[in-house]
Amino acid sequence: MAVPEAELRTFVILRPMPGVGSKTTEDEAHEMAQKSIAVIKALRDEGMRLEWQVSYLAGDLSVCIYKADDKGTLLEHASRLGIPADIQEPVSFTVTPAWAEKC
Repeated sequence: MAVPEAELRTFVILRPMPGVGSKTTEDEAHEMAQKSIAVIKALRDEGMRLEWQVSYLAGDLSVCIYKADDKGTLLEHASRLGIPADIQEPVSFTVTPAWAEKC
């Protein structure tokens, strides 16, 4: 019987990018997203596991949620895109209104 592959960890990535939330056009955001997807595909072809969940552009900050095996994969993705990934932290706990109502 095959051993199941380890589950990916969820990470929060903070990217300081001046004006990204206030000056980025929809076309520019789409272009950035397409480049990110291309890099993710290349990393997967090299055997790395990475899944982009969502990104929020606000003010001077991009906040991204990814699933990956480790921080190294996240840093490689950022490096190939030429964008910062100053803080990459694994999610320790998820808090939602639904969860709070069960407590």
